[in-house]
Amino acid sequence: MRRLRALLREPEVRRSERRFILEGPRPIMGALDRAADIETLFVGPGATDAFSPLVDRARKSGAAIERIKGEAIERISTTRSPQPVFAVAVMPETVESPADLDPSGTLVVTIAINDPGNLGTILRSAEASGAIAVMSCGSAVDPFNPKVVRSSAGAIFGIPVLEVDDPVRALKSLSPNWQRFGAYADAGVRYDSLPLAGGCAVIFGNEAHGISSDLDPFIDQRMTIPLLGLAESLNVAMAASVVCFEAARQRTLKS
Repeated sequence: MRRLRALLREPEVRRSERRFILEGPRPIMGALDRAADIETLFVGPGATDAFSPLVDRARKSGAAIERIKGEAIERISTTRSPQPVFAVAVMPETVESPADLDPSGTLVVTIAINDPGNLGTILRSAEASGAIAVMSCGSAVDPFNPKVVRSSAGAIFGIPVLEVDDPVRALKSLSPNWQRFGAYADAGVRYDSLPLAGGCAVIFGNEAHGISSDLDPFIDQRMTIPLLGLAESLNVAMAASVVCFEAARQRTLKS
């Protein structure tokens, strides 16, 4: 149980083992839908019957099935009302550099996103809209944090995630074929008037501070989502979702 707690709570353990935890049936089913490598499925009291399709799929995928007591789940889980099923998954293989990505695609770049729910939602929207990858830069939440994994609803396995410590280095590393569009609350071009169908990076800043002025020289065009009413701005995950699906719309029209 000590190892499982460490995988849930310690990013360095996840990195060293190349393993992380999926909590609850929805992330596990999402992982199986994407042919993820599930190492072990842990089932608590009643879970074998309650989640029999999931248990059968996990077993057929080659995962070991282990029973675990309810009180152990309570001690391990990071949720207030843990469900009696969780799994150890192998981290998906991903690309090492933006140079390995399709330069005609739409890349989502996030700068210092701290909230796990926001990053998970961005991953989910990026995958669902057909983006080619998400690049997480700066001092950001770990993409394999259990809350990010839950919020991604399986997308952590469905779209490549690149991590780059230095946002300047990250933006400088992008292909010159990519246009770099930065999302700002105001003073930008309407997002839906920009060519987002491909060959571009759409960049979203930190929840509290947005995109740092230090990055201005590396952004080709400011973009803004116009708002009605008195709201000053959208939540960053909502803004990313809007832009991602505008890019998908443009790709559909282009095809």
